[in-house]
Amino acid sequence: MKIEDQYKNLSVAELEGLACEYHRTHWTNGGSSEFDTSINDISRAMIVAYHAEHGRCFLGKINDYDQYGKDPQIKFVPYEGQMVYNFGYAFIIPQEDERLRALIKDHNTQKIEYDSKEAYDVIEKITSRIAELGGTFLSWS
Repeated sequence: MKIEDQYKNLSVAELEGLACEYHRTHWTNGGSSEFDTSINDISRAMIVAYHAEHGRCFLGKINDYDQYGKDPQIKFVPYEGQMVYNFGYAFIIPQEDERLRALIKDHNTQKIEYDSKEAYDVIEKITSRIAELGGTFLSWS
């Protein structure tokens, strides 16, 4: 995967800082723009840096739109240098985790109101588990 020169050799922590700054800047200016693709470059660089720092990593999604209405097969995809497309994955974790898999599967099969307290609680459990694993989140525009 090609990484923009300005993001090469940065640590995950440095890239997370850049992602945070991107969001802070765009939040104060009325929202991000699909024409500013720097967050996509930062996310791709973060995958490469995370892999380098951990020796391996897995990419995952929280919302499995491809499996809507079916029994979702929640997959954590090992990163092996393949191209990662915008919005392809939502997070990176250092190893597969069955508890996280079960939480995401429950999220994708529950019939709860999208913006309800119950939906928020499920997402909170998922994001907390990703953080417990030492994972990080990806952002796309």
